[in-house]
Amino acid sequence: MRAGLILLVVFIPVTSLRAQDCVNQALVNSTYFCPNPEFYPVCGCDGKTYRNLCEAQMRNGIQYYTDGPCTGFEFDILPNITATYLEFTLVQSVNPSFVKMIIMDAWGKFLVIENVSITPRFYRSIDVSWLMQGVYFILVYDSNDNYRFRRFVKYNP
Repeated sequence: MRAGLILLVVFIPVTSLRAQDCVNQALVNSTYFCPNPEFYPVCGCDGKTYRNLCEAQMRNGIQYYTDGPCTGFEFDILPNITATYLEFTLVQSVNPSFVKMIIMDAWGKFLVIENVSITPRFYRSIDVSWLMQGVYFILVYDSNDNYRFRRFVKYNP
């Protein structure tokens, strides 16, 4: 009992210090402009996935990170308002798995269903010029039923 109490007393300050070391509040600047908007996710010591290292360190003060998403996968599309093409980037963690991408309209009608390459990093330019003007969603899910989605707007110039 006494040994357990001593371990508890020693353990609490160590974990508190680690949590405090994770984020340097002096570096937090939510208005900092990251010059490179590319999607190279990093997993911060706080367990959150950030778009890239600049966003993690310069905007959120993250001191320690690992490359890639914290869990499963993450994806991004640029721009989210477009007339012709979307730049689609998918990054998977250590064990890439089966991934499916679906483009659907605002009413839930599936317009495109496609298997995505099983690689740690996948990039593709998607032609959306054939879509009518409106709001659409890209849904990505894996074999473990993890999913993410992003919204984009298609406009006709």
